[in-house]
Amino acid sequence: MTTRLEGWSLDENVVVIGALGPWTTGASFGRQDAVVRRGQEMMVVRNAPDRTTLQGSPVASEEWRRLVKGDQALEFVQPVRAPGFPAVWLFEAALGPDRLAGLLRELEAAAFFFGRQDGPSGTVACVVSEEPSALLLRSQWSSRTLARASRFAARRDWNDAAREADHAVDFGCQWEPAAWALRFLALRELGRATLAQRELAMVRNSRGGEFAEAVEQQVKTLRSRLLPRLARARESLRTANRPAVSEAA
Repeated sequence: MTTRLEGWSLDENVVVIGALGPWTTGASFGRQDAVVRRGQEMMVVRNAPDRTTLQGSPVASEEWRRLVKGDQALEFVQPVRAPGFPAVWLFEAALGPDRLAGLLRELEAAAFFFGRQDGPSGTVACVVSEEPSALLLRSQWSSRTLARASRFAARRDWNDAAREADHAVDFGCQWEPAAWALRFLALRELGRATLAQRELAMVRNSRGGEFAEAVEQQVKTLRSRLLPRLARARESLRTANRPAVSEAA
């Protein structure tokens, strides 16, 4: 694929035929660059400066077939009309059927939703126009999920807390220290400190030392807020269950 950027005027002849990336990624939610077609030409959309022009990298037909065959791109059965700034949102089966259905209902009611395609292994791909309201919806999903993760953590349900924190990270438009911090705390409480440290190193390499330090500071804040309270609760339970000692006559 060439790195040269092209510009297309957006009209009814431009359709989304898939995305650059596989159908399944292992994450609960993901965002991929849309691939559009105009006649025999194809392009990976990188930007849409004024919502009437698409900018991206051209893709030759032979290369597109190779990417799809190699599971490096996903192809729609039915093309979808291209919106102002087309992108593909992937919802994977890890979300669970009930939550997935609820999220899709929210998305399909939005003006920036343009179509969906069901893929393998329960994955659903949706074509959206990535305008501010679309990014706001993702932020709302992330905030709601992080709140759910926090409730699990407060009950010491660390497996559920880690899972929900994962989802919150996936939904976020930007990496949020709070979601990563709760994930790392949950992993450590589950006895998976080595994995937590390895992922923290990845975060440091990807986002820099300042972001990683913000995450570590939030881990300390969460630990000081949650764990002493849990320790007091456990001590109260042990005291309540301790056999009474009778006094000597």
